[in-house]
Amino acid sequence: MSIEPATVMNLVLLAVIVYQAMRLAGAKAALAKAGVLLQEANTRLLELLEHVKTQETFINDLLEQLPPAIEPHPEKQA
Repeated sequence: MSIEPATVMNLVLLAVIVYQAMRLAGAKAALAKAGVLLQEANTRLLELLEHVKTQETFINDLLEQLPPAIEPHPEKQA
């Protein structure tokens, strides 16, 4: 009993197709994981931005409470 060359070629092509499908599935899973990580990073950055805005408001409120700057005497400027 001999195996036809066309049958061998079909089996090789099938193996290549299965291998490529497995690689594609792995890449798809990696992209999905990257998407999740990017979404988490985006959420964290938005939280940090909100914190910075809160700190900016706090600092601006403090600056408004400072007394006015003391102007130097005109004779001492020259």
